[in-house]
Amino acid sequence: MIGSSDAQTKALIEWIEDCKNKRIEEEDICILARPNELVRAAADALQAKGYEVVVLKRRTADDRSKSGLRLGTMHRSKGLEFAAVAMVDVNDGIVPPRRALDVAADPAIRRSILDADKSLLHVSATRAKKRLFVSSSGMPSDIIAQPNLRAAAE
Repeated sequence: MIGSSDAQTKALIEWIEDCKNKRIEEEDICILARPNELVRAAADALQAKGYEVVVLKRRTADDRSKSGLRLGTMHRSKGLEFAAVAMVDVNDGIVPPRRALDVAADPAIRRSILDADKSLLHVSATRAKKRLFVSSSGMPSDIIAQPNLRAAAE
């Protein structure tokens, strides 16, 4: 878990460079975030550091002949595979979205929303064939802040 957006970006870049040192091509590295706004923010941060990026579009196949890191939403990653996957901004209020939990009519609906986001994280994580990086830029989501998951990540 990472404490700030700048620290998260720094750790992500170190991880990307480590992937490249392990001979993983940029085209086989994917950075995922839950909402589009955070995908765009990650793309902007990486471009500012000199990386080429390809933002995965809805209903458009990924053309691996285009050079650059892949970025997309966790939902867009379904059905894709990469050697390395980074899931960023897995923050409280984002995974699951606070607004969805706030408008849930009862505990059963809240549980359903929470279960759906656990499944989304699972599917996103399993897009990685070799390496996985998970981070938050603030308070981590309760889903990943559970003691058994934290211990596994250390």
